[in-house]
Amino acid sequence: ITALAAGGVFCAFSYLAPLLTDVAGLDSGWVPWVLGLFGVGALIGTTIGGRVADAHLFGVLLSGISASTVFLVALALFASNQVAVVVLAFLLGLSAFYTAPALNARMFNVAGVAPTLAGATTTAAFNLGNTSGPWLGGAVIDADFGFRATAWAGAAMLVLGLAAVTVSLRLRGGAPSRRIAGAPAHTGGEQHTGGEQHAGGEPAVAAERGAGR
Repeated sequence: ITALAAGGVFCAFSYLAPLLTDVAGLDSGWVPWVLGLFGVGALIGTTIGGRVADAHLFGVLLSGISASTVFLVALALFASNQVAVVVLAFLLGLSAFYTAPALNARMFNVAGVAPTLAGATTTAAFNLGNTSGPWLGGAVIDADFGFRATAWAGAAMLVLGLAAVTVSLRLRGGAPSRRIAGAPAHTGGEQHTGGEQHAGGEPAVAAERGAGR
């Protein structure tokens, strides 16, 4: 999921500069500003995603990757519109990095008692996406489909990522809940220790002692 999510975005982002100048017709002086807008969106997305990822992990993944897919499709359709391209660059940065905290959290959840391995795996997956995405974009350009097509290719990678999230969510729904370390395990009803309890919470033994006085 991480590799597909990162790869889909960077498939288009890696070639955003020539798309801005050659397709949208912007002056080259605008390129750093638009890339900066992408970075501002990324900062905002990371901040928001980090606040909500713990409580709504799969919701963040599904909504963030879906939004990035929509923005890439819009970028492909409106690549010649200067205003649209600038706005979409900002929105793409926001949606792409909105999912980043959730991707990290999901990996740590799966890793369980191996957090070091989880961190290394997450980094490797991001790097795989950052490599495979631009490679796919370059292949699309070499095939004479143009810079606009990198957004279509990136959207296709994100659709695969959405499919992977859906499968992961289904598998998670059928798995037993993981017990928090140190919490008592309950099997088939309420566990009683030290005698039965009355509704008020006092042990039955204590109640009997009180009655015998």
